Amino acid sequence: MIPGGLEDPNVDCGTTYTYQVTAFQPGGGTSVSNTVSITTQSAVAPATPRLVASFNLRNVVE
Repeated sequence: MIPGGLEDPNVDCGTTYTYQVTAFQPGGGTSVSNTVSITTQSAVAPATPRLVASFNLRNVVE
């Protein structure tokens, strides 16, 4: 998380979300941010693929 930022743990990878932040001031004022659209993506690398091969009695890949 970025210091002073906001975090949303309930997102799906590859989905676009639109956010707008509203802050209510102690004296009664309200501050509203511009809207921003963000498309989520994973920072985690996919699992390493495995290649499994089997051979028949003539040493041919099946």
